[in-house]
Amino acid sequence: MAVIGDVSAVLKTLKELNNSTDLLYIRTILSKVMSLHAKGFDVREALPKIVKLLANQDLVVKKALYNILITYSFSDPDVILLATNTLLQECSDSNPMVRGLAIKTICTFNHETFLEYGIRSAVIGLKDSSAYVRRTAVLGCGQLNFRSKGVCHEHGIVDQLYRCIRDHDPVVMVNSIVVLEEILAKEGGIVLNKNIAHFILGKIETLTPWGVLYCFQILQKYQPKAENEIFDILNILDPYLTHNNNSVAVHCFELFLHFVKEFPSLKTEVIKRCFDNIVNVIKSGNAEVVFCVIEFFEKYTNESGQILSVHYKMFKCKQKDPAYLKVKKIDFMRNLLNEGNVSDILDEIQLHSTDSNEAVSLSALQIIAVVQQTYPDTSEKCCAIFTQLLKSNISHVITNCLRVMQKIDLSKSDNCAEFLSMLCHSLQFIKDDSGRCAMLTLLGNYGNIYEDAPPYVLEDFIEDAENFSTEVKVHLLYCCMKMFFHYPGICQHMLGRVFEICFSDNDECLQNIAVYYYSLLQTNIEDAKHVIMNCKNGHSSDKNPSQDNKL
Repeated sequence: MAVIGDVSAVLKTLKELNNSTDLLYIRTILSKVMSLHAKGFDVREALPKIVKLLANQDLVVKKALYNILITYSFSDPDVILLATNTLLQECSDSNPMVRGLAIKTICTFNHETFLEYGIRSAVIGLKDSSAYVRRTAVLGCGQLNFRSKGVCHEHGIVDQLYRCIRDHDPVVMVNSIVVLEEILAKEGGIVLNKNIAHFILGKIETLTPWGVLYCFQILQKYQPKAENEIFDILNILDPYLTHNNNSVAVHCFELFLHFVKEFPSLKTEVIKRCFDNIVNVIKSGNAEVVFCVIEFFEKYTNESGQILSVHYKMFKCKQKDPAYLKVKKIDFMRNLLNEGNVSDILDEIQLHSTDSNEAVSLSALQIIAVVQQTYPDTSEKCCAIFTQLLKSNISHVITNCLRVMQKIDLSKSDNCAEFLSMLCHSLQFIKDDSGRCAMLTLLGNYGNIYEDAPPYVLEDFIEDAENFSTEVKVHLLYCCMKMFFHYPGICQHMLGRVFEICFSDNDECLQNIAVYYYSLLQTNIEDAKHVIMNCKNGHSSDKNPSQDNKL
């Protein structure tokens, strides 16, 4: 056999293939052609020679030829058209594999020239005696619909696909449902009546796990009218709640909840029924699967929260867990909180508040804030945690603390002054804009409680203001305005410097905000105080806008 090294050598060798009977040689040449195409070489010159090889009866050769023809069906339809008659003839070949490959190829040709041929071959294939050919023909209908919307309606293929749902081959049945769902997408998908639904349920045990999953999704479109019918269906589905395939068990659980939505008392029983199976998934340690299970439970928090709260320890973070799973577990913990486990969960969450990953640390601190506001008895413990974290020298932990604390009402806390005192010493560890904005918000909201330091802390901000982002400058301006009304003598000069910085900034939005605040002060100092003190982060929260309109 000749050594083949480049495109010209392959094309030259193709000329000799028509008279060759060495199947291994032919397969090798065609493999080389496909490899060259995959590497970006243009092998169109070989198409006429490839068309002549279609008479070869070897299935491997046919698959390779069909694959090459499909690749160039859009760019060279005239050449590919030469092969169409041969393909149509092979749709009636005695070998079902050949018939199926021919139907698949014609339906996959990506050019309108071949649409009519594709319809003709698909219609023939749907009535074929071979299950493989029918499976291929059904999927071919999906290809035709993808290329030309409405073609299946025009040629009555939709009705034939509905009949294929009752095919004795389970794969043909599932393929028909999948394709009908795509074809009828604009009309809401496949329409299920009682007969079709019960036929599918009767075939469930013969389906592959993938087929079972899809049928469970489709069956959610069906709602039995009689109570006896509902319980008959539940009896059929019951074994799948504890199926060894976790995806099947989860989809069966969703289908159960769909059918028992009129029976709230049964929902709890359904969750208990499949709980042990899902617990094994969580214990498996597969991070991706555990993430999906938690995400699944989040959709049914109202139904599952009370049951899962007893087993909250299963959702504790492990050292080997990736960051995204830790965040998911910590966020899910808030759904499991109750009087009995809040202290233990709080201890668990505190461990992750100083995590090296910023997202994990932030999620943990957010849960601590939720606990503090939901369970007043834990308020002292939560404040102690925040105090301890503010004393740390870890930049992202301090930033996350500030971001969380700005959303808590600290005015009612006995530790507010202590918090503000620590804020002043934390400034050197804050390296990002979100932390700076959070600190300025806290200083503006509670600066009047701790009189010693806040006005002077602003001086450190003002010195570096030129290097800050627009967002930080807006918060700085708003904070200085508030501090001015608390300590006018101390802050008057600082506020003037901030106005100068804002007026000279290139950001037009910042300039407009500064002009607005300056105009408020010029118009009436008392009215300006009313507006600023009723603002939230620089935006008026006054329900009566008449004061703003007057100004």
